[in-house]
Amino acid sequence: MFVSIDGRNLASSDQLVSYIQGHAGQQVTLVVKRHGDLQTIRVTPIDERTVKVQGQTAVPPSATPYGIIGVQLTSPVQTTNPIVAVGKSTTDLGRFSWVTLKALGSVFSPHGISNYTHQVTSPTGTSQSQQQATSNNNNPRLTSPIGIVRLASQASHAGLRDVLTLLFSINVFVGLFNLFPMLPLDGGHVAIAVYERARSRRGRRYHVDVAKLLPATYLVFLVLVVLGVTAIYMDVTHPLANPFQ
Repeated sequence: MFVSIDGRNLASSDQLVSYIQGHAGQQVTLVVKRHGDLQTIRVTPIDERTVKVQGQTAVPPSATPYGIIGVQLTSPVQTTNPIVAVGKSTTDLGRFSWVTLKALGSVFSPHGISNYTHQVTSPTGTSQSQQQATSNNNNPRLTSPIGIVRLASQASHAGLRDVLTLLFSINVFVGLFNLFPMLPLDGGHVAIAVYERARSRRGRRYHVDVAKLLPATYLVFLVLVVLGVTAIYMDVTHPLANPFQ
């Protein structure tokens, strides 16, 4: 298990990966825990652009160095009793939901919209290394069914746990996104039902004139179509790097 890098305690694997990526050609000091003992290891990340597989470069050329150390990160498998498992499942569901909400907020923030627009309009020659670096810098992007199928294939090669995690993440995302309080999403119907209930009085039920909401509904539908089309375009021309490596 990785404990620290260059004196910085590691809170997550993403922190380790990001640091390694930004220090190609520079020696770094890692502290790892093996069998309960702390060990210090000094390594020099190589630039992934220089790696060749069967005489061919592993990734397209990029203007940005991308450090790697040839280590594949995995999560340990832990077993627990059913009672503890229920509690951990609830905690993990809350954590996944919070991360998903943060990602949605990032995508639809002014910076996220600007970043997504730049990705869509950038040249199709964007390298896989750049995409992976962008993905690891907390700049999430929407994925189309084409990208999801690609991710599912990559997850299947990584193992059943990654497949289940991907399916869980997709379901959490769809559920939360569908709760957005605007028609034609389910959240819009829920919002209307709650509003009608709040305005209703005993013996007199209030009904919202849904026809007045049609312009906003058409706008939301148009946004969904644009997001779907651009996501497909991105997944075809700018496929994300394999996150399960």
